[in-house]
Amino acid sequence: MKRYTVTSKPIEATETLKQIPIAKEIIAVLRSHDLNYEDAKKALDCANQVLLNYLLDKKI
Repeated sequence: MKRYTVTSKPIEATETLKQIPIAKEIIAVLRSHDLNYEDAKKALDCANQVLLNYLLDKKI
């Protein structure tokens, strides 16, 4: 299994600057676990679905 280093890319759009702290926290959580690319992608996909459901007031 290949392992990948999770890194952040600079974000240039000013409207996304307030989301950077959240993104940094997510990156820190991913780095704290020994995840390969596919497992990290599954975790992010699941988190995205949970967050969308929360935002849309749907049951999880």
